[in-house]
Amino acid sequence: MRSEQGLTPNYAFVIPSVLKACGHVGDQITGEKIHGFILKCSFELDSFVSSSLIVMYSKCAKVEDARKVFDGMSVKDTVALNAIIAGYVQQGAANEALGLVKSMNHGFCPTSATISTLLPACATAARVRVGREIHGYALVTGVEEDIYVRSALVDMYAKCGFISEATSLFSRMAEKNTVTWNSIIFGFANHGYCKEAIELFNQMEKEGAAKLDHLTFTAALTACSHDGDIELGQRLFKIMQEKYGIEPRLEHYACMVDLLGRAGKLVEAYGMIKTMPVEPDLYVWGALLAACRNHGHVELAEVAAMHLMELEPESAANRLLLSSVYADAGKWGKVERIKKRIKKGKLRKLQGLSWIDNL
Repeated sequence: MRSEQGLTPNYAFVIPSVLKACGHVGDQITGEKIHGFILKCSFELDSFVSSSLIVMYSKCAKVEDARKVFDGMSVKDTVALNAIIAGYVQQGAANEALGLVKSMNHGFCPTSATISTLLPACATAARVRVGREIHGYALVTGVEEDIYVRSALVDMYAKCGFISEATSLFSRMAEKNTVTWNSIIFGFANHGYCKEAIELFNQMEKEGAAKLDHLTFTAALTACSHDGDIELGQRLFKIMQEKYGIEPRLEHYACMVDLLGRAGKLVEAYGMIKTMPVEPDLYVWGALLAACRNHGHVELAEVAAMHLMELEPESAANRLLLSSVYADAGKWGKVERIKKRIKKGKLRKLQGLSWIDNL
């Protein structure tokens, strides 16, 4: 039953909580059933319930359904808007996110949460102009000083390769959280400023104000990999576990395989993969295959490619990379066979190394 003010206290708490749980585990089916119950009882008029539906559908990768809920709201608040924007950004639909904000009535005033949620959609060089416009709006409205807004701005400029802007913002921040540090370290590492990235990592560790997390070490290991600093990379990989109690994740192993592979230590890289406590993913095997391509190691390239094809059987990219390894080794017969398989599109899920024997 509904109270005079809206949902009964029980439903007002339970429905959003259950929807949140559905979104967290990606249980779209249960979420849709609850949505049906909400419509049956006319609970969709409650903005908190509608916002919870938007979050649930967005996290279940059903942004279109989330948008339908949003469009059906008689009163659209910033909570609902931020939820749908986050959904668009998470699904890579940046244009839709930006278009939605622009389509809102002139009386609508984006909050700091709106801006910090929207900025990741601008984190490519192609959209940096829009990002600058949002930055200008943040300055005019006085929310640029918000730590989450400024962290999002640092992240945007760093990912776009505008390191000087990112550094300027970062240096003017009185308070820096883990996200801010990670963003600037990643920005330096991914754009060739590897030693500077490590200096920032050391500064973050020394100051101790922000907690180092798994992404901090991913950024630092990326810098080591791009700089070819095996000794430092191995030391960071060790202290991450022993000093900070962070168990290595797939991205850390991918960085280490890439680091060893770039240095030509392919057997050592493969040995690390074989001792991993978790199943290697596309990035781990991809790092090994790329290293084999660069160093002309045919046998390990075949092993890496076999695993990649098991994980991604419909992709031609891995076969083309293996074809390049064969071409460099002068194995033209195998090159032609791979090309024929790609052209015919008759690609099967391969077991073991049998597919290599048939080339």
